[in-house]
Amino acid sequence: MKHLKIAGLCLVALIALSAVVTATVSARPTKPYWDQCARSQAAEKGRWEDNLCSKVNANEKLNIWNKVEIEGVEGKRCSETQELKTGFWEDAGCTKALVGGEFVKVEQFHKFTSTSGPGQLRIPGLKQTYECQSDTDEGQFTNAKHIWVQFRFHECKLKGTVVPCSTPGAAKEEVVTNRLVGWQIYLTIKGTKPPVGVFFEPEKPATEFTKGEFECNGGAIKIKGPITGCLAGEVKPVNEMTKTPELRFTEEKTKERQNPNEIEYEGKVKTCELLFAAKPMVLIGSDEIKTEDAVQIIA
Repeated sequence: MKHLKIAGLCLVALIALSAVVTATVSARPTKPYWDQCARSQAAEKGRWEDNLCSKVNANEKLNIWNKVEIEGVEGKRCSETQELKTGFWEDAGCTKALVGGEFVKVEQFHKFTSTSGPGQLRIPGLKQTYECQSDTDEGQFTNAKHIWVQFRFHECKLKGTVVPCSTPGAAKEEVVTNRLVGWQIYLTIKGTKPPVGVFFEPEKPATEFTKGEFECNGGAIKIKGPITGCLAGEVKPVNEMTKTPELRFTEEKTKERQNPNEIEYEGKVKTCELLFAAKPMVLIGSDEIKTEDAVQIIA
């Protein structure tokens, strides 16, 4: 009977240990999510030689980069490696050394900028198109699933005219968004394998997409109204480290709607589109994102 009790206790212990291991693995974000190639802190070992985490050097001292999850504030931190048993520390505080552990000491940088060439804002229902010659944006990764960004469009005019367009408080011919939250998602496009993208909405609920009402004013032409709603764009490449990912916004021409205007987030499908005075609005353009540390989308 005593042996049975001991065996029972051992079984309980094994189940508990299994639960801990399972919890550790399942704690990783659901796909799609970002991870990062981050430099090891001074005098710390790494797994990779280059800042794209693609080359291993036979001289281990030259391997100073690690693939880690994007998490918390940027700077020096103890991070969980994205490659099992390639770390150098056993615990999340990096206090217990262990070759083949799950944690590494790195220095992470999360801020990014992005730029683009000419783009368009279209309101098919009003048969109006607005052209902006460029945009310069800034943002930051907040964790593996989320970013924030603020878009700033320049030299914006009603197409075919010299009528300037802007938002309140911005420079002439400049349209500025509010600070937006970006959620890493699968894009729902019927008939194709869902690509990966980012779904943007205002950081503060119930606020407009732009900083105040969008307005074009010149001579007899006066256009003014709020831009609300949300926006989704595709991100490339996927499963590849890069310091210049591309974010693309396109139009589904047959329906004259944003492509896509449906997204899948956490297993749920949601309609997503920009609205100008309650009418569908389409953003067309391509942004090159520039990051200090290389990033990749795991999908």
